[in-house]
Parts: sequence; structure tokens; C-alpha cells
Amino acid sequence: MWATISTERTEAYRKGCTEPGFGGEGLDRVENWDDSLLDQLEELKEIVRKAEEESAAAEQFSENGEHLLCKAVLWSMEQAVSVYRLLYDESDKAEDFLCEKVNPAFETVSGIPAERAIGRKGSEIFGEKIPYFDIFVRVAETRSKVRFKAHYPKIGKYFDMWVFSPEWGRIALVFSDVTDSVLAEREQQLDRRFLDEILDSMNVWLMIFDKRWNPILWNKAAERLSGYCSEEALSPDSRVLEKLFPEELYREYVLEEMKRAAHRPEVASGELETEVSVNGGRTRTISWTCSRWTSREENEEGIIAAGRDLTEMRALEGALRESERRYSSIFLNSNMAMLIIDPEECRILDCNDAACRFYGYSREELAGICLFEINISPREEIKKYLQRTRNGERSSFVFFHRRKDGALRKVEAQVSPLLYDGKVLVFSLVREIGEGERNHEDVFPR
Repeated sequence: MWATISTERTEAYRKGCTEPGFGGEGLDRVENWDDSLLDQLEELKEIVRKAEEESAAAEQFSENGEHLLCKAVLWSMEQAVSVYRLLYDESDKAEDFLCEKVNPAFETVSGIPAERAIGRKGSEIFGEKIPYFDIFVRVAETRSKVRFKAHYPKIGKYFDMWVFSPEWGRIALVFSDVTDSVLAEREQQLDRRFLDEILDSMNVWLMIFDKRWNPILWNKAAERLSGYCSEEALSPDSRVLEKLFPEELYREYVLEEMKRAAHRPEVASGELETEVSVNGGRTRTISWTCSRWTSREENEEGIIAAGRDLTEMRALEGALRESERRYSSIFLNSNMAMLIIDPEECRILDCNDAACRFYGYSREELAGICLFEINISPREEIKKYLQRTRNGERSSFVFFHRRKDGALRKVEAQVSPLLYDGKVLVFSLVREIGEGERNHEDVFPR
């Protein structure tokens, strides 16, 4: 049967043609046959050709010659070779196969001893459900050929497997153990997937460029902040940098600054704040930290740009500055005495002009004075009420305050907490109580 391999068939092997419709879950089909196997098939074809010339009368090998040739090929290959004959039931449906022969490499590659394979059915070797049995049947009955990566969980191995039919109803398998390479590839894929998940989970606009400023990475945060999906951003025709920085001079400045920042020593590294035009016509303020990247495997290098979105922060800062300006105007120009007190140190931090007039101090004198110098109430009581205010309580109290000239004034202090620069202070609005007004219940004795 091996002697019938023709020139056309060998060429078909070299072309790696496969039968349409083959495949399925777990199969990884490829088109090119292994060169070493093809070389051996070429040698076999040449042997057949010479033998046919020498026995032109018979026009085919004798059974003995065919057996010797088949055995020589089988025994010389480094790949495992096994030949099977399909077994049919009474309805002529293939139900199993019988292993007819294996080469010496079979045991080394598969891990199955030859005596446990030859003369035994596939169900005895692999179990009731023979892996890829439908593929083998189709190859045997259509005289086609196919190549795929096969996984045999029972023996815990992956094989790069060639399957073809030397004659109807028979299949020959030529396979090699690729378990290590498959597991290494899977581990690499898992590492890559893990890295992708980390990059996508970062709340930082991350993009990587090669040395020609072509984007090669665009994470989820970049998609969300820019409005451009990774497929669009990474497309060679997208010119995404021109979209982000439409003004040419500004774009050249930004890229040059990114390049300069990426090549600075680590001790001199800093951030580059830019205005970025995002999809939809909006503008974002992005602060970039840039660094170099190098791929030794691909001999490539480029720039990693990690951007923090400062848009809301800058808008908030602007709103805070406006709020501070308005507050400062109200605070300084009000006719009511106002004090800002540090509750921990019991010290006045700031005051307005009305407070200065009421207490008789200059602003430089009053700002910084200890609260106990103007409030004659017991110190522990003062600290208690300041602490209550610091904890969020808004109240009003009646105290006796001493002016700079020593005169005492009965006042109502309306106090509330004030958050300033990350610290809770006390804001006090002081009003003098006239003689005809009803006494407040929280009056401290003189």
C-alpha cells in the first residue's frame, strides 16, 4: 500500500491541502507540512520511482518489497507513526479502529508501549470515547489529509498531528510531542492576558508609541477619556495624534517634550501638562509621565505615556479660587466681626476689619492672639465648645469678651466648622448684645 504513493500525492503533501469541512473544537489546523517529513516522503517517492523502473513489467512492488519499504520508512522517522484500520458494525458504520503497526518512535513520543497499542482497538487504548474519531473516519473514507494540534487528556500530552489515508478504510498518523511548546505558549498567553487586565484596570490613560510615533498600545482608560476605541487609535490610517493635538505647532511641542521627558534621568523626571482634544469636541487637561521602553526580542524602542486626567481637578480649582475670592470679599468687607479660630491651639488665625474695630486691635495683632486673652470664660469650657463645633455642631453661645483697652463686652458668637486646606477650623461670627436683649441660656459667668 505504501508503494502506491505517487508524485502527485507527494506534491499534495507539500502543498498541505486539507479537506473542506474538517476541524472542530480543540483543533488548531495549519496549512504547511513539516519540511523534514516532506523530505522523507520525497526520498520515498524516489525509491518508488526507481523500483518501478526496475520492475516495469509488474508495474508495482511485490508484497515483500512493499513491506520492506514501509518498514524502512517507519523505523527511520523521528516522529511517531501509527497505522490503523477502521472497524465497522453490521450497518457499515465505523465504530472503532484497530492499531496495525507503530514505529519505534511511537512509544517515546506518545508514552504508550508498543505492545499496548499493536493489535488493540482504539477504545481499549483511549477509552470508550476515542478522541477525534470522527476526523479519522472522514479522512479514511475520503482519502484526504489534515493536520491539527491534538490534546489527549488521558495521557496528558499535546501532539502536532498529520493524518492521511494510505488506502480506503485505513489511516496513518504521523505526530510529534509538542506539549512543552503548547504549555509555554499558553503560559505566555496567560501572562499577556493578565498584563492586559492590569493595564485595562488602571485609571490612567496609557499609550505606547514606537520610535516613529505609531501607537502600539491603547488601554481602556485611553478609550474612555479620549473617546477613541483601541481599534481606531491603533489603525495606521487614524492619525490619532493629529486628532488629539490638532494644532501642528502645539503637537510638535508636545511630542518633543514627551521625548525629552522620556530620556531624562529618573531623578529629573517630571510631568507634562497638556490640553487634549478628545472625540466629540471637548478638551481635557491631561498630565503625562513619560518613559522609554525597549523590546530586545523585536529590537524596537519607543515611549510610554501615562496620563492623569486633571480636567475636573482644574475645574474644581477654578471654582474654589472663585469661591475663595467671593468669600474673601464678603469676609473682609462685612460690618460684622468675624474670626477664624484654630480649635486645637485655641488661637485666632484670621479676622476682618470689623473685628479689629470691635476689639481695638490691629489686624496683625488680632490674627495670632490666643483666644483666652479675649474670652474670659473658663479655658476647659472654651475648649469643650470648640471641640463640639469642630465635630460638626453649629451653635451660638454668649460670652464676655475683653477688648484691648480692658473693657468687657457681652457678645453672641455664632460658630460653625470650616474646612480649610485639609484642616477643620472654627468660623465665629461675633455680635455685641445690647442691654435690653434677653440673656442667652449659654452664658458664661464673669
